[in-house]
Amino acid sequence: MTFRLALAGPRDVPRMGQIMEAAFDPRFGEAWNSVQLGGAMAIADTWGQIGLEDDDPYGFSLTRRVIDEAELMLVAVLPRERGRGLGRRLVEGAMQKARQRGAHKIFLEVRDGNATALGLYESLGFSIAGRRQNYYNGAAGERFDAITMRRDLA
Repeated sequence: MTFRLALAGPRDVPRMGQIMEAAFDPRFGEAWNSVQLGGAMAIADTWGQIGLEDDDPYGFSLTRRVIDEAELMLVAVLPRERGRGLGRRLVEGAMQKARQRGAHKIFLEVRDGNATALGLYESLGFSIAGRRQNYYNGAAGERFDAITMRRDLA
């Protein structure tokens, strides 16, 4: 089986929330709640994509465009489905849609220490552009840095 990407709408927020809850380890404080997710989906020029296999959702991305830049705000894949290429497809799909919508570059933030995500983004041509210290609030009060990454879309 192969994954296909579909544009997400407001009706998909509950499914996206379930995927996010399973995908993000709560000790790092990276996951959004359903209100944040629904609010972001309502912002102009923001879009989500869901990775489906046989109409079952296994992952999603959330991206927004502001003028000529895009921000990949979230990528989530169910843990049991990781390693099958869905994360890569979601990031590639976000970049393609951003390009189609007039973005010339795309940014994202990833928790420092998330080696799997960093490796994926670097393999897709993203490079480190900066660091936000103490960006994420962990469940036990720890703070984690975010690494800002960018990629040209031209």
